[in-house]
Amino acid sequence: MYKKYWPILRKYKWSLFASPLLVLVTVLCETIQPYLMSQIVDRGVMESDIGFITRVGTWMVLIAVAGLAVSIFNVWVSSRASIGFGTDLRSSLFQQIQRFAFPEIDRFSPSSLITRLTNDITKIQQVIQMSMRVMLRAPLMFLVSIVFVIRINPRLALILVAAIPVLGVAIYVVLKKGFPFF
Repeated sequence: MYKKYWPILRKYKWSLFASPLLVLVTVLCETIQPYLMSQIVDRGVMESDIGFITRVGTWMVLIAVAGLAVSIFNVWVSSRASIGFGTDLRSSLFQQIQRFAFPEIDRFSPSSLITRLTNDITKIQQVIQMSMRVMLRAPLMFLVSIVFVIRINPRLALILVAAIPVLGVAIYVVLKKGFPFF
């Protein structure tokens, strides 16, 4: 299936490369916030250092704004790529349908062909957009969060070691039970 779509996706390879990097920057901006907050509490509050609190708080605001800007840019990049891909795929499919003889059109039915040109391509377009934005986000958030948890408090990381298998089993059970209903 990938081989069929790659000639069209190739036009958007810059976006396919940039989007994961933008997601990584967004995740870093979000996951560094608790670390900076812990620094404020441990060093600023405990030592009553208002200058440190102000400095780190300012960095937190700037990092949050940068994360927001990068996230918005990623939405623009991924939307542009997925919409462009959908448009190109729809055009290619329409050109293919135009080559059909009347018996072929009757065999597929016009309503089925219209569905292929609209709804089916829209679903593929949404998969591409979501994979560029959301599917990468969860694993990256997981990995970066683990690094920061270990950095903040290695003993706290032991709780994660126990919680992750429980969470994994719970997710598996929910997906196994939920997908048949979907």
